[in-house]
Amino acid sequence: MNESFSVPDEKLRQESVKNLQQVQKKLDLFGLEIEEVLGIANAKLLRQRRKCLENSVNNSIN
Repeated sequence: MNESFSVPDEKLRQESVKNLQQVQKKLDLFGLEIEEVLGIANAKLLRQRRKCLENSVNNSIN
């Protein structure tokens, strides 16, 4: 396997770096959006657990 490899010119390397930086920003944004959704879901689950526990406490008092 004699594959030759050539280093891209400076302009192409700079464009590639800019593209990779843009992709990194998009991935960071997506990660934050996922964390936000998980936070919302977690808050909902906590409210459900609290309501269930409150109901349990109230039923045991009555």
